[in-house]
Amino acid sequence: MKKIGLLKTILIPFVFCAATALNSPAQTLTVLHNFAGSDGGNPTVGLVLATDGNFYGTAYTGGSKNAGTAFRITPSGTLTTLYNFCQQQYCGDGAQPMQIIQGRDGNFYGVTISGGNGETGGVIFKLTPSGSESVPAKFCNPNYSCGSGPQVGSHPTSLMQANDGNF
Repeated sequence: MKKIGLLKTILIPFVFCAATALNSPAQTLTVLHNFAGSDGGNPTVGLVLATDGNFYGTAYTGGSKNAGTAFRITPSGTLTTLYNFCQQQYCGDGAQPMQIIQGRDGNFYGVTISGGNGETGGVIFKLTPSGSESVPAKFCNPNYSCGSGPQVGSHPTSLMQANDGNF
């Protein structure tokens, strides 16, 4: 009797899974955008579905300054480059952006793994939905002199917002 109970326990889920698989429709993949370099290249981190219904993300390379981009893409595939990051020796906004998140204030925050006016340690950036960028914090590569400020590490790869609103 125990063998029949055990057999039912094993076979019922198996039959259910097999029936579900047979009745499941095929899924299709739709390419929304192919990056061409001028609009970014190597989008290596996932997209964020923002409160406005669009997706936001970063491309590690490419763009008009060849240091990566931040972009918005609609669910139908219309891509808008919001910001072109700059090579480290030319500006302090960072280069090679990684993760981007939407903060509680509706703006986007992210990190770059290099850049920041020669320190090459990376930055935390803030990006408005319209594409205005600012740098609230920079990281310092220990191989460079970063002045008298705190030496908080270098080459960040991700960012999160805590329950208290801080990053």
